[in-house]
Amino acid sequence: MGMRIFLLFLILLGGACAEVRQAIPDRPHGVIVVGQSEIPDFIYPVFLVEVDGTTVRDRRSSWTLDPGDHEIVVAADLTQATGSVRGGFTPRDEQPGRMKIFVEAGMKYWVGARFTGGRRDEWEAVIYREAPLEYYNHSIDRM
Repeated sequence: MGMRIFLLFLILLGGACAEVRQAIPDRPHGVIVVGQSEIPDFIYPVFLVEVDGTTVRDRRSSWTLDPGDHEIVVAADLTQATGSVRGGFTPRDEQPGRMKIFVEAGMKYWVGARFTGGRRDEWEAVIYREAPLEYYNHSIDRM
């Protein structure tokens, strides 16, 4: 009985892995990551609001983009901010989180908010980390 359950588990796990592989784009791409909990001190989480003029409606933490220039808008989650800055989300009409980003194929970019002053609307969107995508197949760049 235990062996059957183990084999069933392996079959299900194999199916789940196949789904993950199918979700990986087979075209050149990069990834931006937002809303992470493990970010450096003095950087705060953001949520993606807009990509290239198109409003984003869901709260995924990673987004696949084609290589090249993009313009994104992020909303800062300032609930963890301290000092004279009032916590909470910056209202959409006060968003300073517009930034241009050049996405390279096979790269991953983590985006956050950094304060530039003492008020909640005095912040900027920043890329605080870049790294190659672990799974990326560079042979698709030559297609």
